[in-house]
Amino acid sequence: MRILSVDLKHFRCFSSLHIDFNSSVVLLTGSNGAGKTSVLEALHYACYLKSFKTSVPKEMAQLGSTGFNATITIASDAVSLDMLSVSFAHNRRTVKINQKTVSSFKELYGLYKAITMTEEDLMLVKGSPNLRRTFLDQFLTLLDPAYALILRKYKQVLDNRNALLAHYKGDHESYLLWTEQLWHLSRILQNKRIELLHTLETQALSLSGPVLGAEYSIKLVYEYARPYTITTQKSGADFVFYYPALLERELYQKRTLFGAHLDDFTIEFQQKSSRIYASRGQQKLIVFLLKLAQVTMLNQRAHNSVVFLIDDFMTDLDTTKAAALLELLIPLAAQTVITSPVRHSFLEQELSKYNATHNEL
Repeated sequence: MRILSVDLKHFRCFSSLHIDFNSSVVLLTGSNGAGKTSVLEALHYACYLKSFKTSVPKEMAQLGSTGFNATITIASDAVSLDMLSVSFAHNRRTVKINQKTVSSFKELYGLYKAITMTEEDLMLVKGSPNLRRTFLDQFLTLLDPAYALILRKYKQVLDNRNALLAHYKGDHESYLLWTEQLWHLSRILQNKRIELLHTLETQALSLSGPVLGAEYSIKLVYEYARPYTITTQKSGADFVFYYPALLERELYQKRTLFGAHLDDFTIEFQQKSSRIYASRGQQKLIVFLLKLAQVTMLNQRAHNSVVFLIDDFMTDLDTTKAAALLELLIPLAAQTVITSPVRHSFLEQELSKYNATHNEL
């Protein structure tokens, strides 16, 4: 899979933009405000149907416009061309492949997958548990679109359980029913997340030597929400029996106090919390390695099946580390789009070794 071109209409600062991607490595440069990040945002949105900058789609529309369109021409193989179009207008999103409306992530991800890395991804190390849960859940959906159905069901059960707690009138049977369902779905999500963390850790460690040095280690540790952990019981009924004070506490707070939506994971660096003990440069390298691990996992399932979007993440790395990362990145056979705010001679020189094309906005 390779992107051949991108066309944007009324997206961010662009009334109209056409860019040809003529190689497997593409460098986008331009001054601040030129729209480099907006191009990557459009490519990201076409995959996840969410922006990495805003939760409000209409904010991506050009000032004065009511909507936007992003059309990506994709070479699926040596002979097939496909058109992926994502539009937003009148508060409604439309996704089409070759003019046919797409109704599921399975259809979308069968054609197009993207892994994105921006400065905001440092919050994967430093930010809230919600960001780390989203990191896992988005990637699990990329790997298996059916995971999105489990997440949707989980949210429905959680919403129903919270509604019951907010207006509880002694219906203990319904309380047990929603507890059993939430417990069961939590175990499914937790097991899938833990398995993914183990694989990501293994992949990241296999890549880390040239970047961090053989003496450094990375460990990803899943953390169950406390105090009401659900790992020692065999059912939701056992869980309720094990925590007899749970209902009283939940009625007091009017919300669910257990489940996968409250879990977290930590990134350990040299057996210590990377959030506290790793330097900013080390945190940046850890995030890069995790993203490379994601690309590796996707390509192991289907060769050349993903595009890697890197937004101004490499320009402040020292040249030795940047060169080492590029040497890891290029052999992964993923089309890579890199932005840089200035003409960066070292980056351009290194990328020229890999026949990169350069577009200046």
